[in-house]
Formats: sequence, structure tokens, C-alpha cells
Amino acid sequence: MGNNKRALVISYFPRSIRYEGIRKIALSRYRKLEKQGFQPTLIVPIKGDVPKNISHIYMFTKPPLLGFIFIIIKMMITVSRLQDKSITICCLENSLATPFMTVWLRLTRFRGNIVTHFLCPIQSAGEISKNLFRYKERQMITHLFLNNFVLAWISSLFMDKNIKFIVGSRYQKEQLEKFGIKAKVTNPYQISKVNKNTKKFLAPEKVGYLGHFSSIKGVDLLILAFEKSTEDIPNLELHIAWSGLGGESKKIIKMINQQEHKNRIKLHGIVNPIKFIQHLDLLVLPYKLNSVPIPPAVL
Repeated sequence: MGNNKRALVISYFPRSIRYEGIRKIALSRYRKLEKQGFQPTLIVPIKGDVPKNISHIYMFTKPPLLGFIFIIIKMMITVSRLQDKSITICCLENSLATPFMTVWLRLTRFRGNIVTHFLCPIQSAGEISKNLFRYKERQMITHLFLNNFVLAWISSLFMDKNIKFIVGSRYQKEQLEKFGIKAKVTNPYQISKVNKNTKKFLAPEKVGYLGHFSSIKGVDLLILAFEKSTEDIPNLELHIAWSGLGGESKKIIKMINQQEHKNRIKLHGIVNPIKFIQHLDLLVLPYKLNSVPIPPAVL
């Protein structure tokens, strides 16, 4: 890869920057691209604690009512000012809102050599707006976009056959197909070999989760799975590093207190994500919709 290659990394993590160590992930991805001969530009739609030693970075503040319109305009202006038509990689980190994807498709309509890697599936306008707007505003946005049908039609108009989309699961593929996008599913693992060799590994004793308690995270499923697993692994412990945020916080706390082995569920506060992961045997990401490769990026 020559030094004239440019990579655009777009990240969306209003809470995760502070609480979940995504700051380190963004920096790690940026540095890896640099070592591979790229000149990365990092765009963060929500202003956060991003290292100042990154040379090419653009940050926006959290938008007010209908602020996603203004943030899209800012994003379009920012990308147009890059003055480089050879952008080759776009990593859509975490839960990137559908409007941002629409803008990206529009900006890349006439640029052929682009590979877009979705690290998680596209969510509905109503779901993603939970992180940005209050309840009444979310209701209006959900009805306005009709759960993506309008955006799906708009996005399909901006597609270019030369743009490639790589996803990590069939669920992601099905979601993108709603937008008229042809996505390729890649599976680098040989599942049969993994199943065959599973018994060679020791059962974990410390299982952990790092994040906040929102409905999409699936922490409730993790707790139920933990209780079931204690039947086979007597010494199993569940460590949860909770940010203190999330729409299901009361539900999860109540659920923990109702478990038979609640004394083996350790609820931590905000932690150093690297040290927390290093003390675990297994880090679990029980997302109901997302698939985010956090462990490889952090470790």
C-alpha cells in the first residue's frame, strides 16, 4: 500500500468514548492504518475524549432537536474539504446511525475504489435515536422515517455498483439488503474445527461484560445464561463493569437481585477497560443486534 492511500474512519459513540474504552479502539485502528501506509482521517460525530495527538480529526457536538440534519450537513462539508478523491477504506464503528450511512453513500456515489466495512448492522431510525433525543422527539423521528422504509429507498438511489460492502453475519446482510445493498458474508473460521477442539480448553471461571444497560446490549440474556452455566461450572463468576447508564438499568439491577447465585454476580462501576479485560477468562458481548469486534481491537 502506497503512502498516497487515504482511509476515512467514521465513529459514533457518544457514551462509549468515556465508559467503554472505545477511545483506545479508535486510536488503535488509526495507528494500524498508519503503519500500513495509509493517511487516516478520523471523524467523530459526537465530541468526546479523543487523543489530541491524532493529526487528522473532526469532532462535532451533540445535536439538539432534529440536530441530525445539521450534523449531516457538517459531515458533508467536512468530507468534501478532505480534498482527496482516493479514499479507500471506511470503517463504520459501533452503532452508526442510518442518516450517516445515507450521507456516506451520497458522498461516495462517484468514487469507485471504496470498500465499506460494517462492523455492526444498520439499525432503525427509532432505535438509534434513543441515544440522541428525548422521548417525544424519538416518537416524531420514528414516525417520520417509518422505521427505515423511506431511508432505504433514498439510500438505494445513491448506490454505486463499484462500492463493496463486507459484513460479518447473515443478519447484517439481510439488513443491508433492505436498502438494496448487495453485501458479502465472510466467515474466516472453520466452525466444525472449533467444535471439535472445544473440549481441549478449560472452562472459564471469570466471565465479564463491559458497557451500559440498554435493550440492544442483551445483558438480561447474559444473566440468564450465567445462571444456567453455574450448573456445569460451580466456580463461575460474572463480573459486570457498568457505566451507570442505559434504559434498562432498573430492570437489570432488579433481575440480578432475583437470581439464585446473585452473590457470584459482581457489579463494578466505571473501570479501566484494559485492566478489567485482562483479569477475565472470557469477555462476553451479548448484543441482540450488533456484532462489534471489540476484543481483537482492545487486546
